[in-house]
Amino acid sequence: MLDVKTQASPARQKSKKKVMTIIAIIAIVTVVLVVSGSFLLGLVLRNAVGAAGVSGPVDGGLADPAVKHDVWSSLVIYEKGLGCEDPESVLITVLQQPDAAGVWVERWDVNACGESHSYKVRFSPSPESGIVYAITR
Repeated sequence: MLDVKTQASPARQKSKKKVMTIIAIIAIVTVVLVVSGSFLLGLVLRNAVGAAGVSGPVDGGLADPAVKHDVWSSLVIYEKGLGCEDPESVLITVLQQPDAAGVWVERWDVNACGESHSYKVRFSPSPESGIVYAITR
């Protein structure tokens, strides 16, 4: 039996190192873009309510004021997309207290276009960004 061991040429090793460096740079740039994009989205959402002349959310719920403001901004943008220019926060009710993972659910009641709309908002802790939320109607 012939046992042949090959060793990569210095040029091939250098090429592999370049590829790994490029991949590392792309990964770092991607992380920076995701983090800065999330930050910018937060700024846009925070300004959406004030610029629209719409009041903020009513008292209630378990989220801190900044997260509540972001949820409310998302709901305002959604309602405006439906053609409702004057959404009003009516009631926030906790449907599920935080579980062992810190996840909880609230119902946000909104008046818009002369109708009552209810949204379920699921809040989850995230090590990367504090609290994330998902809204369903």
